[in-house]
Amino acid sequence: MKKQLIIILGFTVVFQLFSCEYLNTSLYTPKEIQKASSWSENDQAPNFPACQEFPINQQDQCFKEIISSTINNSLSNAYLIANEEINEGIILVIKVDKEGVISLSEIKNESKALRIIPGLKEQIESAISSLPKALPATKTNVGVFVEVEFELPIQLNTSTKN
Repeated sequence: MKKQLIIILGFTVVFQLFSCEYLNTSLYTPKEIQKASSWSENDQAPNFPACQEFPINQQDQCFKEIISSTINNSLSNAYLIANEEINEGIILVIKVDKEGVISLSEIKNESKALRIIPGLKEQIESAISSLPKALPATKTNVGVFVEVEFELPIQLNTSTKN
């Protein structure tokens, strides 16, 4: 019995000594991780199925045009009343999550616009929520869907009725 225990213990020690080389791990610096995680031209931006018929270099433009025209049509058809004239640009920060759901993340340069046009933010959010689900962005070097944000400039021009 003692001899069997010594043999088992010996195999265990030998196994542990030699198994470490099979657990060869590589350490990556934060800079290398950041570089691999950065967006590259090989990665696939979010898309709508309707845009897939275009060449790859035109699909992003198609995607943004659909979003832009949806927001523009919504604002044009909405009954929004401006308290005073405005000719100002705002920037919409739009998020497309890993499932392809599109949402408004932020509005930049909005302080005057939201004060002058009550209901503007809600109308923009409503327009964005009416968009169809997108095909999510894909980080091609690891083959996973990723969440992305992009900026969409919108020019607001209003006049007051006398």
